[in-house]
Amino acid sequence: MTTAAALYQAFYDRVWVQGDIDAIDDYLTNDTASKGLLTDFSANAQDVKELVLAARAMLCEIACTVDVAVDADPWYWAHVTISGRHAKTMQPTDFTAQVMGRMEDGALVEVYNTVDLLSFFEKMGSLPENATALMLSGEQFD
Repeated sequence: MTTAAALYQAFYDRVWVQGDIDAIDDYLTNDTASKGLLTDFSANAQDVKELVLAARAMLCEIACTVDVAVDADPWYWAHVTISGRHAKTMQPTDFTAQVMGRMEDGALVEVYNTVDLLSFFEKMGSLPENATALMLSGEQFD
């Protein structure tokens, strides 16, 4: 039986760390809907490939660690830390994500993601530091 930790660690190692984009097809079906990556957007396997390619263009020396995982067959949940270096400045960065997926016939057929993109884009220099606190105080960015 697959464990959540093994499933997600293998996925992140193959796809994110090693850059094996085609390995996505080993984990997701053509009908898999991956939700939560972007607001009001459900990603299929091809969308996930494009997202990973875009992220890998921004990050290098990527490492992924499954911090906590829970098995509730057929559901698998994990909290993941993704770290690396900004591809242009080489500054170290990290961000976290939570992923929950339902397995069927050895593939993830339903996936829900929560990714700390705000922190990621702060650390990448696309948003000011402490953007969440600034926005909660009413600050708006042009």
